[in-house]
Amino acid sequence: MNSKDTVMMNNHQKGFKHILETIYEKLTQDGIKVTLQKIAKNLYYKIKGIDFSMQALHDLDIQSSHKNHATICGSSSEETMQAVLKTIIALDKDITKGVFVDIGSGKGKLLARASKYGFKELIGVEFSKTLSLISRKNLQKLHIQNVTIYTEDATNFILPPHTKVIYLLNPFDDIVMEKFLRHILTQRHTFVYDIYLIYRAPVFAQLFTKFKDFVHVKTHKYKGDKTEFYLLKKKRDLHA
Repeated sequence: MNSKDTVMMNNHQKGFKHILETIYEKLTQDGIKVTLQKIAKNLYYKIKGIDFSMQALHDLDIQSSHKNHATICGSSSEETMQAVLKTIIALDKDITKGVFVDIGSGKGKLLARASKYGFKELIGVEFSKTLSLISRKNLQKLHIQNVTIYTEDATNFILPPHTKVIYLLNPFDDIVMEKFLRHILTQRHTFVYDIYLIYRAPVFAQLFTKFKDFVHVKTHKYKGDKTEFYLLKKKRDLHA
């Protein structure tokens, strides 16, 4: 066996060892049942050709002045998404009667999970054409019907009047976040419902102190993952 073959064999052995160590770690943390469910889910996605992997945005052709202010296209665990969604459902018994909007929806994984909770309508807003296309294919393969993906900058997107939830997985920096929050407030008179804003991985939560209209209602922590929940009251009719 030459040196090249030896190196390749050693790399394969290291790779296999890493896989076994990862499986053992998951078994230790989550137990056999949950680990097997995760493996089955990943196999299902693989067989169906569904891509929920992470994506570096600098690799994508994005025609937006805000490209350099965006964060990585992340991929949340099923458990984390479920914990966050269960929390918002518990805050308002009528939450699913409105529209759920995911800002920076990436490849659609969160929308796929949210669809299981019975929201009237789901919307994804994503400024990458590539990611929008992938998410549409993913959601179609999962047979999710009541979802629309818009390829648009969040600071220009007009929220539907029946919006009930806005979801943010730290999609952009403080500069764009401030623009986005101001943009929401300019549309406030059109809203039918009070709106809950979910801010996961809230790196710029301090920014909300500038916007008193977004009232903090809850902090949720799950396995080291932090989420802030805010409530924006619809603009009341003073003549009512």
